[in-house]
Amino acid sequence: MREYFARYDHNGDGRIALAEYQSHLTRGFARLDRNGDGRIEGGEWDRPGRRPLSLNRHREHLAAAFHRQDRNRDGSLDLAELAAPPR
Repeated sequence: MREYFARYDHNGDGRIALAEYQSHLTRGFARLDRNGDGRIEGGEWDRPGRRPLSLNRHREHLAAAFHRQDRNRDGSLDLAELAAPPR
């Protein structure tokens, strides 16, 4: 789990800030957005029929998930918060 945590903790301070969380989890978005237009749509999705998703909307979803996981409301995630199932 510590190795998993380290993938998010880009600056190595032992805490994951929202920007680090979004940066790590946005890499998958970039892989799907093959034409680089900031949207995943049509044939870029792995399953047909999904609605288009913009990068901004994706980051909003990630921020909401981050805040649900930040159980002590200190603005960062520690190892226990990252490992806990999202609420």
